[in-house]
Amino acid sequence: MTVWTIEPRDPIIFRDGRPFGAWGGARAASLPFPFPSTIAGGVRTRAFLNAKGHFDPAAQGRSLDDVRALAVRGPFLVELDEADHIREWLFPAPLDAVAWATVRQDRFDIKRLTPLQLPPGVTVNQPADAPHPVGLATPVKGKPSGDAPRYWRWAALERWLTQAGDWSAVAADEVGHHGPVPEQRTHVGLDPTTLTADEGRLFQTRGLIFTGRTGDGERRRLALAVHVAGGEGIRPGPAPLGGERRLVHWRADKQALPACPKAVSEAVVNAGACRLVLATPGYFAAGWRPATETLAAGVTGLTVTLVGAAVGRAVVVSGWDFERNQAKPTRRLAPAGSVYFLRLEGSPEARRAWLDKIWLQPISDDEQARRDGFGCALVGAWDGQPTLMQEEQPDATHAKL
Repeated sequence: MTVWTIEPRDPIIFRDGRPFGAWGGARAASLPFPFPSTIAGGVRTRAFLNAKGHFDPAAQGRSLDDVRALAVRGPFLVELDEADHIREWLFPAPLDAVAWATVRQDRFDIKRLTPLQLPPGVTVNQPADAPHPVGLATPVKGKPSGDAPRYWRWAALERWLTQAGDWSAVAADEVGHHGPVPEQRTHVGLDPTTLTADEGRLFQTRGLIFTGRTGDGERRRLALAVHVAGGEGIRPGPAPLGGERRLVHWRADKQALPACPKAVSEAVVNAGACRLVLATPGYFAAGWRPATETLAAGVTGLTVTLVGAAVGRAVVVSGWDFERNQAKPTRRLAPAGSVYFLRLEGSPEARRAWLDKIWLQPISDDEQARRDGFGCALVGAWDGQPTLMQEEQPDATHAKL
């Protein structure tokens, strides 16, 4: 098992499925981050090349089922050092963390969302057996910031998964950053007979730049990292990936995926409750909600109950099936960063076994989706108790009126 880094050389495009060509007025836009299936396809293509560099599993005596069975975890965002190795892991911002701007533009107050126990007399339009609503336990004036980091450094996320409570005036760069930077380019189509610009054939592409600079001016190199179970035939070096066949560089890295913090492990085993955070989008047959069997992860003697969930807007994925030469079915995914609050009823040994089977493993409902890397899960501490929602007190000035 190896971690591979994929560093784009040029602005890379992960297409969103809309038609595109070099005709006048056409625009190709990249998704903000690749789907796991896109990178899984790149890994499998790279692993089954023949001597001429063409995808040909039969040359290795392998079938398409063998290709599909090659399992990946990721992709994850990483920062590289000068020696091309992983310097730092970054993960999507957890959706149970909501940031408010402070008087200083480079700092945020971060409030924690939690399952709520409604006050007497308050109801919601949900079935009686539905999970608890999730929100702020105490009202906060104003709107959340739209400029909070979208990717959190592992050190910050580890602290968020381990500790309870809110954060005050935390530095944005300490938490993370926005990840790859969108870049738009305007191109002109060429007349193939004269090799000169063809009038009226201006078109645009919008890709992602995996470099940037920190607030103090230091150059930042970003890349994708993916964990591959097997795949000994993957070749390092440059290769095309994504739309327009932009070049990336494949490298094997000796780093392992981040391990579960000991404080999280102890808290989950002792409390019998946890937060489950999606590090990659997850596919669940019921939409946003994982199946009970999926959450149990096959651990016997353990009952997993969903208490609440903070899930973002669904993302939609499709693709092209080269085996059948047709479009793949469209699926709706729970976005990366979604948080599920769980109770784990069982022995401490069963909880520990569950944690070992779930940490940074894909938990989607469908087996092939798990092989493709959908639904990689992180786990954080939670005390298992919904918080009583505080009611907002009327403003004194408003009360006088």
